[in-house]
Amino acid sequence: MNKTVSGGLLMAALFLAALNLRLSINSISPILESIRNELNMSASLASLLTTIPVLCMGIFSPLAAKISGRWGLERVISWSLLLIGAGTLLRFFANSTISLIITALIARAGIASVGPLLSGFIKRYFVSTVPSMMPFIHSP
Repeated sequence: MNKTVSGGLLMAALFLAALNLRLSINSISPILESIRNELNMSASLASLLTTIPVLCMGIFSPLAAKISGRWGLERVISWSLLLIGAGTLLRFFANSTISLIITALIARAGIASVGPLLSGFIKRYFVSTVPSMMPFIHSP
């Protein structure tokens, strides 16, 4: 495979990964009241559900950097993306408050792990185009 094709594939993969970082976090807030009503969730548990992203960022982001030094950047990013996918897919089957919270923890642990590693990934594989690649991971 030539360098242009592999660079294009890496760019597409990076873009898809960045899109998935937002999906799991942004999908709860707009429908939180419906979720509360459907699952008879207390306000405290609803608050926990919306606080999980911040908790995961504080716990898993620092661990991701240490783990990537040991297991490799690409491997940790791959496993993190699998966690995001699994948590998001399992959320479809969540029919209780506890299952919704568990799936949120799974997906957000992956998000918190992959988020700080994407900058290093870009710096490693897109050396000459770092400034133009950063909006992929830092856009709202």
